[in-house]
Amino acid sequence: MKVNVSYLGKEKGSADFSSLPSLILYCSRHGLDTTWSREEKTLYIDSPQKNQTLLLTMEGGEDSDVLQETSSMMKELLKNSGIVLKTENDQKEYEGTGFHVHLEFTNSEHIVITCKNSEIIAVIQKHCRKKVSSRPYVFFKTDGAPHKGGPSISCEIPVNFSGLEEFLIQLQAAILEHFIGSSELLNWVGLETVVELFSSGAPEKKKQRQQKRTPDNRPAEIKPQEEAKGEGYFNYTIRPHSNNEKYTLITDLVIKNTGTAVLHNPIVCLRVDPPAQVEIGGQILPPEMVEVLAVQGTEGTKGWQYANDDWLQEGYEKGVFWIRPIDTLSINPEENDGIYQFHLNFDKLEKGTCTVEAFVYFREQDVAFKAMNDISFAF
Repeated sequence: MKVNVSYLGKEKGSADFSSLPSLILYCSRHGLDTTWSREEKTLYIDSPQKNQTLLLTMEGGEDSDVLQETSSMMKELLKNSGIVLKTENDQKEYEGTGFHVHLEFTNSEHIVITCKNSEIIAVIQKHCRKKVSSRPYVFFKTDGAPHKGGPSISCEIPVNFSGLEEFLIQLQAAILEHFIGSSELLNWVGLETVVELFSSGAPEKKKQRQQKRTPDNRPAEIKPQEEAKGEGYFNYTIRPHSNNEKYTLITDLVIKNTGTAVLHNPIVCLRVDPPAQVEIGGQILPPEMVEVLAVQGTEGTKGWQYANDDWLQEGYEKGVFWIRPIDTLSINPEENDGIYQFHLNFDKLEKGTCTVEAFVYFREQDVAFKAMNDISFAF
């Protein structure tokens, strides 16, 4: 039986009813909320912040378009986060319930940020304490008066501030970090954009210009036989979570064509030892999620997916994950491709060593090789 899948309020496709448990688990690992509607036979996938509100109030700048521009930028920056933007018209209803940002455009030379909750000043300072365009000074204050309700900040901003856009971006990043805490997985924030950015991974391949040649009457040269071979390796960066009890590896598996023949459609096997020690996330989609989240490019569907329907069970029981391109993938000689920016999440080991290996197969050309390096960690 097929069921509908809705993502951030938009119908994205359908999936098998039997695939719902693994689909829900996948969403949970990536910070997404799911709701099943029996009546509509629909799985709704939403941002965990869909019920959060940000109240924006502004004053000053009457002689310019800064208020309208600021409101538009704030709305645009929040549109994929699930946070609902409210304005002065909603102040009476929402004041004290969400995150309140008050912007006052003045004739001062510097930015002054007043935090009415001491617990939020650290995250605001983290993102906004920097030189921004031509206004290098950002001052912070805390309001000593008791404050009830949600977090609240007030910002005094020069009315002709040329770095306003950059400042608002930093401010929004601080607000998002406040809402999500120390989570390392931000895939729910503009998930489609993230997938599109990293699904192909490598920079766009340069197209070689075809040069016109004059007729050549010389005898044709005998072309050497093409050789199919390749190599692979891991690039990764480790990021500890705030409590140092859980870690995330931001990982690339780079596949290089070292031969003279074009290589087609790699199959990748990731092997984890011991099994169930590492969770894989990021840009690899379960088969039932391909129709919903795969990115359609000009040359077809981009990205990678698990190669079998029981990928989750096989991964936990055997520590083996088979992965293949969603669409046809070819790698020209001396060029790279691969699986980019996927996550390996693991808890701190009490003892022993955990190893991740990669094996790459090109079945059409009978080419197989193991990645030149493994990922291995112990404590």
